[in-house]
Amino acid sequence: MNKKFYYPVILALLAMLVALPDSALAAGKPISEWFLVSHAPEIERQPAVAYNSQRNEYLVVFYNDRPGRDDDDIRAERISKNGKRLGGIWVSAGLGAERRNPDVTYNPQLDQYLVVWQHDDPNNTQVNIRGQLLKYDAAGNLMKFGPEIWVNVAGSGGCSVNCYASKPAVAYANAARKYLVVWENKEAFNVSSDIFAQVLLENGARWSVTYPLARGAWGYSHSNPDVAYNRSGNGFLVVWEQLNKDSESVPVPHTDIYGLIVDGGGPIVSSPLPIMSSSSYSEANPSVAAIPLVVVEGVQTKGQFLVAAEFYDPRDGRDASDIATILVNANGSLGGSGGYGGPGTPFILRNLFAPDINPVVAGSEGLNQFLLIWSTYFGERYPVPTLWGQTFDTLTGAPHGNIEPLGAPFPTYPAVASGSSGDFLVTTTIPGDWEIFGSLWGIP
Repeated sequence: MNKKFYYPVILALLAMLVALPDSALAAGKPISEWFLVSHAPEIERQPAVAYNSQRNEYLVVFYNDRPGRDDDDIRAERISKNGKRLGGIWVSAGLGAERRNPDVTYNPQLDQYLVVWQHDDPNNTQVNIRGQLLKYDAAGNLMKFGPEIWVNVAGSGGCSVNCYASKPAVAYANAARKYLVVWENKEAFNVSSDIFAQVLLENGARWSVTYPLARGAWGYSHSNPDVAYNRSGNGFLVVWEQLNKDSESVPVPHTDIYGLIVDGGGPIVSSPLPIMSSSSYSEANPSVAAIPLVVVEGVQTKGQFLVAAEFYDPRDGRDASDIATILVNANGSLGGSGGYGGPGTPFILRNLFAPDINPVVAGSEGLNQFLLIWSTYFGERYPVPTLWGQTFDTLTGAPHGNIEPLGAPFPTYPAVASGSSGDFLVTTTIPGDWEIFGSLWGIP
């Protein structure tokens, strides 16, 4: 990979709202105030969101945090295309387990969802990944479908009985009609973490044994996976953060973003690929989204992915992070016109005043654009963090239109999903009452 790629596209906060040509207006912007997704006496954290193309609504999942108690629950709330609350369901609840870090995907073939989460049972020797299918009954009410799914199995795929499985991500393959669940896995007494995967059939049954995508070693460790599916290429792109332990002596521990292509049916197609990798910088906390139909110079391609990550330059003296983005083609090769480093190199969205963190991305097939959402934490000098949004062109991977503020005070861990016609739902937890809020993005 070209090591000269990080000549940043500097998009400072001072210039965020500078007027652009009229053509940039099609990039979209926030089109609603923040509205309540869920209100409960417990602390509500870490939303994830999926769009239902059959019913034209969203499903937001999150967990309720009860400090000092081993009974965190997974909750799901339905939200209409216009931001109206439609009711919810307890996905997994009850005493005896801490359930955290949920993710959700939608299956349009059967009009059902798969919700996955990290399940910590104090009576068990390991932390598992669990799942639950959700479907609608004849009256249109969302219900649990089948029993709770134990996604990872101790003893399979090289995992011992003392596994710590965490941070799951899930996507659905339309063509193969299978789910792929990925997660970070660490075994007791191991010095490194792995990235594991499991393919599930539409009824929740395990299609294969649990298998590793990236194995940790003395010099490397892997964490924070994400996954997206591209139906044109019938492939998943799994991305994760790789820690190079030999670089721990530098000011910022050196991490890169790696990924690989997994066929929609489950087999691994490629070896791990460096997506953002440089000896001078670190990248962390990746997110990935796909758009399946992209036309380049009049020729329809097999779709593209956009990968976003936090970007750390230890040499700039700011002790802050920026956001890096890069296009990835359906076969795993790097695409787009790239940043100032040329083709196959990331764009850098640089904030001169404060760290940018927690990037999440979604792809709109209707607009043929990606939307990136991230949060900014200003610290003592600028005490009110907020969320920002930026659209990206699918041909070049370049930022398109203005960077738009979403105005959420003190947001934590945003999530975003694309609707059917260029609209998006952005969700986040807002401290204070620690409730889940949402905002709509689209063309005014």
